[in-house]
Amino acid sequence: MAPTRTGRRTAGSGSRLGGEIPKALRELDGRPLVSHSLEGLAAGGVDRAVIVIAPGLDEDFAGVVAGSPIPARCVHGGAERQDSVLNGLAAIAADPDAARGSEFEFVECGGGGIV
Repeated sequence: MAPTRTGRRTAGSGSRLGGEIPKALRELDGRPLVSHSLEGLAAGGVDRAVIVIAPGLDEDFAGVVAGSPIPARCVHGGAERQDSVLNGLAAIAADPDAARGSEFEFVECGGGGIV
């Protein structure tokens, strides 16, 4: 079976959720929500991830990426949701393994997305 790549669009600031940090970095059971997503993706057979984040949040996500059970990297989103999705897809397409027939999925979830 071909490898499956994914990207996680971390969505908005989490203003409806409250607090001062993006919801992807809010903790559940002592870990950021995006960490739970990466763990679930790895358990489902995904072998690499791209996380689309807002510019300026690179340091905030560095620990999440370092602790990911699969290789993951962050790319910056755009001004609009569709720009962010496009940036995530472009990052996946630029992956050298993409040319070898990897499968890609896009799943919209909770205001964010998995590319």
